[in-house]
Amino acid sequence: MTVKLKLLASVCMIYTLFAGCSDSSTSTADTSLTDNVTFSVTGFHSGERSGYGEFFSSTGVINLWGVDVFDLENDSFTLKIDAQNFIPTSTGSYEIGGVESDFRADYREPGADILFSTSEEYTGTLQITTLTSSRVVGTFSFDGWAFDADGEIVTISIRDGKFDAPLVVN
Repeated sequence: MTVKLKLLASVCMIYTLFAGCSDSSTSTADTSLTDNVTFSVTGFHSGERSGYGEFFSSTGVINLWGVDVFDLENDSFTLKIDAQNFIPTSTGSYEIGGVESDFRADYREPGADILFSTSEEYTGTLQITTLTSSRVVGTFSFDGWAFDADGEIVTISIRDGKFDAPLVVN
């Protein structure tokens, strides 16, 4: 599955999740979403970012674990950090990208249709400091790459990432 298809599937999953939470009479989900993920970006469009994210854990034919983050105010970015066939069961440090890593990350820049991704060369770290049955707390940083409109490689650095987000188990 291509990166764009994975991103589209993630966006559809988020839309379905929040569309189903709009009726407070039948849902017990907290509908008062607030920014719970922050980070800084240097590179293509430098700046500070904050958004909302929920970690997800799903077991089945393919085990999935990760977080989808989006801007609550104007949908200016999306960030995804996830792993396939690996579900963390304890706190610790995990490599993002790299040859041996279970984790990968994707970031879409504000106002641009460019998807930056980790790879064997562009890596980072996910540090989980708290992991309970309902919450994940920690930090992250990574470097990502993409092709620009001219076919040239452009890079970004995500730094000072912090999250304190709910964990939704399916």
